[in-house]
Amino acid sequence: MAKQILFLLQVLSALVLFADAVVPEFKYVGQFNGKDYWASLPAYTEPSGKIYLKCQEKFGTAYTSRIDDAAEWNFVRGQLSANFQCNGCTRNFWVNGKYDRPHGAGENVVITVTGNVVGTKIDKIANEYRYICEVPVTVSPTTTTTTQAPHSTSQDYPTNPTPVEECEYDNDVIVLIDSSGSIGVDNYKKEKLFTYDIARAFQGNPDASSFGFTMYSQSVQIVVPLENTLSDQEVYGRILNATYMGYTTNTDLGIISATDEFTSSTRPVTKNLVVITDGLSNNPQWTKAAADAANAQGIRTFAVGVGSQVQSNPQLQTELLDIAGGNPDRVFTADTFDDLTSILNPVTQAVCNPSN
Repeated sequence: MAKQILFLLQVLSALVLFADAVVPEFKYVGQFNGKDYWASLPAYTEPSGKIYLKCQEKFGTAYTSRIDDAAEWNFVRGQLSANFQCNGCTRNFWVNGKYDRPHGAGENVVITVTGNVVGTKIDKIANEYRYICEVPVTVSPTTTTTTQAPHSTSQDYPTNPTPVEECEYDNDVIVLIDSSGSIGVDNYKKEKLFTYDIARAFQGNPDASSFGFTMYSQSVQIVVPLENTLSDQEVYGRILNATYMGYTTNTDLGIISATDEFTSSTRPVTKNLVVITDGLSNNPQWTKAAADAANAQGIRTFAVGVGSQVQSNPQLQTELLDIAGGNPDRVFTADTFDDLTSILNPVTQAVCNPSN
């Protein structure tokens, strides 16, 4: 019997080792600014300077990732920290540039993930690390397709858009939407239409308000940076073509990302964050801490709760109030996603008026 048990243990050990050894070559990171990002899982071992060929071998027109601005860095940081956690170890990802990290000829930037904490360092050796491929999204006049990206949810402009009251005050506004699995594709499209309607209320006066759009699930994706030079149609198109993420509900990461954007903005105007969600976040304590930190920096936070849980879940009710900085006048609810249009103008006018 002892020999049989020992044999079974040896077989199980071998299976575990085999499972650890068989890993996919790339893991999907997310979509940002017209590109899909894919991270290599094995470390790169070919000669330095040829790393871009690995992306092209796998994805055709792809190239290795270059971090060009704060929005892209926030996206990559959020995605890596959420999707590539490594308890008790560090994972390193090579990129060929970082917007705020000057480096000399022959030097490379490495993004490190220890646990779920992201850092950066300069390193002259690129062939010992994972890397990230940027794959351009293919767009035609009638359709939008994404290379191997999950949950494509592009949609057309509504033929009869909901009437909106344009805001006449000068504001910075970021709408942060829940893109978790509980939303579902159909409701996600309705959520984006609601965001599109909010954008119309603030984009209508280009000399006044600045509008940004971010979504969150297991990670954060900044779809429309707060500081941008996009036309109205470009902003609306990005909202309506945003890809559904469909995983967990890390509301705290979304609030932190928006707070970072507001902090980097130098415009002396009222800063407003609108959070739209259908359920309790993964960590209500972290969500409250993130909202408290935003309010401490003078950011006005608004919560929009949608769905049956808003009325039935006391924890969600508490969290919505926490997101709104404890101010019940900044909490709005809708029984269904179809009912969002009924609270559109109350939400936009509450955000618009700096005295609210």
